[in-house]
Amino acid sequence: MLKRLLIILIIFSMLFALLSGCSGNGRNNSTPDAKNTGDSDSADGNGNEVAVDNTTERIKPDLPDDLNFNGDTFTFLVTGPAYGFGYYETIDIYTEEQNGETLNDAVYIRNRNVEEKLNINIAQYKSDRVSNDVKKTVSAGDNSYDAIFGDMYESSGMAQNKLVMNLKEMPYIDLDKPWWDKNAEQDLSVKNKLYFTVSDISTMAKACTRLLIFNKKLVKDFELGDPYEHVKNNTWTFDVYAKMVKSVYVDVNGNGQYDDEDIYGVIRENHSPYFFSVGFGERLTTNDGNGYPQITYNTDRLYDAINKICDLYFDDSICRGVENMKHTANFTNVYTYARSLFSNDRFLFHLAGPLILEEFRDMESDFGLLPMPKLNESQPRYYHTTDPDSAILSIPITCDPNKTGAALEAMAAESMYTVTPAYNETLLKRKYVRDDESEFILDIVYASRTYDLCRLFGWGGLNFLMDGLTAKKSRNLASEIEKIYNKTQKAIDKTVEAFE
Repeated sequence: MLKRLLIILIIFSMLFALLSGCSGNGRNNSTPDAKNTGDSDSADGNGNEVAVDNTTERIKPDLPDDLNFNGDTFTFLVTGPAYGFGYYETIDIYTEEQNGETLNDAVYIRNRNVEEKLNINIAQYKSDRVSNDVKKTVSAGDNSYDAIFGDMYESSGMAQNKLVMNLKEMPYIDLDKPWWDKNAEQDLSVKNKLYFTVSDISTMAKACTRLLIFNKKLVKDFELGDPYEHVKNNTWTFDVYAKMVKSVYVDVNGNGQYDDEDIYGVIRENHSPYFFSVGFGERLTTNDGNGYPQITYNTDRLYDAINKICDLYFDDSICRGVENMKHTANFTNVYTYARSLFSNDRFLFHLAGPLILEEFRDMESDFGLLPMPKLNESQPRYYHTTDPDSAILSIPITCDPNKTGAALEAMAAESMYTVTPAYNETLLKRKYVRDDESEFILDIVYASRTYDLCRLFGWGGLNFLMDGLTAKKSRNLASEIEKIYNKTQKAIDKTVEAFE
């Protein structure tokens, strides 16, 4: 608490000095011009703090100073509320006005700055099915949409059907700039062509990156020590995680049955083992030196790891599967119900993304965040990945390349200093996260995010093979991979051919 108070006092003094220093410029300091706040101010038009990174000299996009698109509308086609019960709706591309909410106001400031710079008007259309709308407009030669945020599954399909542009050939877009995700460029390219990627324009990739959430009350009640110390000492491994999970079970109602009233080590979902295998550094496919995806989800290391995962996740006495939960009409789906049980101290761990932290804001017990555990201490780094339902950027082939390239480069650059710090520092680290330790965990998680093309393209069913085996409580991964290996390879060849 003392550390946080000191930080707040320092920030306040810096803001006071900044505003005082601007008092002679003829501007109203209590209500700064939103179109300029991205450069110098840290408050929105309502006097609320907006996270703007002014700590270092800005890197500017390489755009001509005289670019002018004559007031044209620049329209994003984005995922609407139909995506994943609204969880995967795009919320950080457009807003009509400031309302005092941190992320909303950062988006507003970013857009006003870009609009002024390029003389455009940013708009969006929220779609129930992005890929269908793209197919219709491209078939009709309609250029209504300038850029797209569809989920990763449909974005890969649009790429294979040649509905979207190769970002590496777009004018003005410089993928070497820090506002573009280099891991995404490396992992999502095929034959050195990139049709969808991640940037600072949207926070969805961060919001959908899987990590572990743990209940601090249960850690204390079961005397499990300090998980953060394991991260700091490079001992946060699957064996340590599994030992903690196995230490927690209480038959709360004493009926001798496993039910929703009991206390368990972890919420079990069919896709959980896959995310742990990613945490071990294992991949479904990996691009070779020529940008050709190779099947790599078939190593002895992986098979040994899967046995460890199955030993834990197939035990109903320590894991409660969502398929066995009995949720009522009060909950949108079984997953929100499961998270309500976590909030009521029924689970030690939950595997999810920051996307759902809002649901824990009123949780009485404290919670913390942890990276996905390493397989063992010799593993050199952590690995994380996003839900493929996350929205990702692509560009329709019907766009005006110059306008789209310039607008996206300007928005990505501006976002790095407005939207990204608003999300990282203010929204996550101050609004949702409850301890200082979780802040450095988030930094670890985001710096180690990876992507896997097979998870998106679904080649031969390899993408969900582990999920299906978990549903059947089967360990026969090697034999199942062998069955679909040729089918998967043919699907990869077909995709690569489409990218030629």
